[in-house]
Order: sequence, then C-alpha cells, then structure tokens
Amino acid sequence: DKLYEWRMIDSNGFSQPQSGYFSKDTVVSLYELIQSRGTVATRRVQGFFQDSWILNSRRDAVITGGFRFNYSSLNGQFLFSPRIQGSLNAGDSTELVLRFAAGHYAQPPLFREMRDLFGNLNTKIRAQQSLHFNAAADRYFSAFGRPFKATVEAYYKPMWDVVPYEIDNVRIRYYAQNLAKAYATGLDFRVNGEFVSTLQSWASIGLLFAGEDLEGDSSVFENDGVIIKQPVGYIRRPTDQRVTATIFFQDYLPKYPTFKVNMTIVFGTGFPFGPPDYNRYRDVLKMPLYRRVDIGFGKSFIGDHNRDNLRRGWKRFQNLSASLEVFNMLGLFNTVSYLWVRDQNAALYAIPQNLTGRLLNIRLRAEI
Repeated sequence: DKLYEWRMIDSNGFSQPQSGYFSKDTVVSLYELIQSRGTVATRRVQGFFQDSWILNSRRDAVITGGFRFNYSSLNGQFLFSPRIQGSLNAGDSTELVLRFAAGHYAQPPLFREMRDLFGNLNTKIRAQQSLHFNAAADRYFSAFGRPFKATVEAYYKPMWDVVPYEIDNVRIRYYAQNLAKAYATGLDFRVNGEFVSTLQSWASIGLLFAGEDLEGDSSVFENDGVIIKQPVGYIRRPTDQRVTATIFFQDYLPKYPTFKVNMTIVFGTGFPFGPPDYNRYRDVLKMPLYRRVDIGFGKSFIGDHNRDNLRRGWKRFQNLSASLEVFNMLGLFNTVSYLWVRDQNAALYAIPQNLTGRLLNIRLRAEI
C-alpha cells in the first residue's frame, strides 16, 4: 500500500500562510500531509456447516441450523458463528407463514478497515461482530379476485468491536480501531400482488434506527469559565435512514395490452453527516429528503400473445420489445454527499454534491 495525499488551503491557485499575514519569517506549509507505505500478508481458513430438519410436515415446520468458522493469521483471531432459522404455517393452509432467525455474525477486517485516517496500518484490528434477531410473518390473501402477499418483518442487531468511519465526500475513511458499540433495529412492511391482472406491483415502507457509541468520545464546552468534558453517548450511524417508502405500479394501456406503463415512487429521509474532522460526535447534521419518480413505457412486438401468427423468419425470436424510461422525471437534485471547503481561518463550508437529474433511457430487447 502506497499513500501520498495532501490538503492545502488555496486562494487563486497558490497556498496562503495559515497565520493570515506575511513576514520575512512566514512559512507557507500544507495544511495536512499524509505519506505512508505498508505491506500486509495474511492466510485465512474458513468453512461452514448447515443442515435442515422437518419438525412437522403437515405445517411445513422446518428448522435450519449451522455455523461458520474463520481463522486469520493476520491477527490470530478464530471466529465461530452459530446460526438458526425456522418457519411454519400458522394455520391449516399456507395463508399465514411465520419465520424467525437468530445468529452470530462476524466480519473479518478488510484492508481498508486496517488503514487509519493518517495512513497507518493496524494489523491487530479485530473482526466486527454482531447478533441478529429477526421475526417475520407472510400473509397470503386474495383481493379483486387476484393473489396478494403481505409481509411484516422486525429485527434487532446489537454490535460490538465496531470500527467507526467517516464519509469524506464519497470516500469512506475508517478509524482502524475497534472503538465502538452499536445497534440497528427496525420494522419493514411490504405488500405485493396483481393490482392489475398478470402484472406484479408492490408497495413498501421501512423504519430504521441505527446508532453507535464511541469509546472515550466526548464533547468539550465552557460554562461560566469552567471547561466541561462529557461523554457523547449514542449518535446516529452513517447508515441511519429513519424512513424509506417505495411504490412500484404497472398497468396496461386501455385497449392495447401489448403496451405497458410503470411508475416508481421513492421517498427517504436524510442520512446524517458531518465534517471530516475525525470527531464523530459532530456528524449530527442531516441531509435533505430523497425524492424520486420514474416512469417507463414498453411495447411488446413479439411474445406469447402473437408468436403463432408470425412469419417463419420472426418465429426464431422468443421475445422482442422496446421501452422508454424517464428516470427522475421531476428533475429533483438529490444530495448524495458534501464537499467540505475550508478557508484560512479554519472555517468549514459544506457544498452539496447532487445525483444525476432527469435521464432518458431507450432500450431494445431481443431474445432468441
């Protein structure tokens, strides 16, 4: 690994003295310079075992259990992860299916997690670990004379030996230390089915709460001339998106069943963010809402509806269709990250980086 990067405070293409004025003793230096080299070699042994047992064939009660193991010579850590999941029909038919899952999960460190904010490699870093608890129910029902399925799922995930990270523009920068404990919990609901005959559509909404607590993390403030230092406690993780909702709907054009139209609506609350200054407790700002509407039109020229009536040369095609899609139809500029600009007085300014606006996509698809 070879790392050479720098950060300087620019004005009109040249560096400025950080003191703000010139003199004969002024030193113009880079604001930050990181230079390092490192080599990592590791050997891993890993494997898994899994089996399933039928407890009650009439109710389709099935238990699946197993474990994974992993050993890395890099840090000498041996990981053993047992897991179990099961499902059963709650009634005499398949209208209601209950599912559960629990287990231990571990993620051996990757190279990017070993390199800290200043380019140093920590080869003694331990795997991030967590417990998963999941409960779900699938409800099958009929409406409008057509089949539907509704799913509700709840989960809770405590984590330890977590490696914190910050997002600098679109780059993830790890602390390379097992400094945090964390959690993620939420609830998902989804319904899908044939709102229009033979066409699948669906709607979903999800709630997610994810937080982490860094070891030794504290904020400092002054009160009546007294410097007070207090623990920060849990703050939002970078993946904490509280609410997400999606609707996907398909339909035929009236009197023209070979023409289809679909629409996708996506809504999400903003992710947390903050300046890349190595202080996680400051990452409590919130991005704007994510909003997007897509629409698509499709025409089937060859398919099951007319293959028998085609001329001989065209019968070699199993499917021939064309589509026009308009992504982000409303032209909303959703923020994906921020570029932080620093002036010579060390003040930071967050400049939003936006995703692509409206985009047209034309596609021709042929299957032989």
